[in-house]
Amino acid sequence: MDQNDLQHHIDKRFDSLDSRLERVEEKLDDHLSRLAHAEASIEWIRGHAKVVTIVILSVAGFLASLWAGIASS
Repeated sequence: MDQNDLQHHIDKRFDSLDSRLERVEEKLDDHLSRLAHAEASIEWIRGHAKVVTIVILSVAGFLASLWAGIASS
């Protein structure tokens, strides 16, 4: 192999590595995007679960106070 052939071979290998790294980077970007969306969805669900819990406890407390008021009359 002369120097030009060797340089061409090395350039081809670097181009191959570069294209592989670009594909990995694209996959990583896609994964990070999905992960960010999933985290936002989890926060949304967590917030709504807190609201539903508060409403249920409030209704239960109201019904308990009504029942205690009726029972004491």
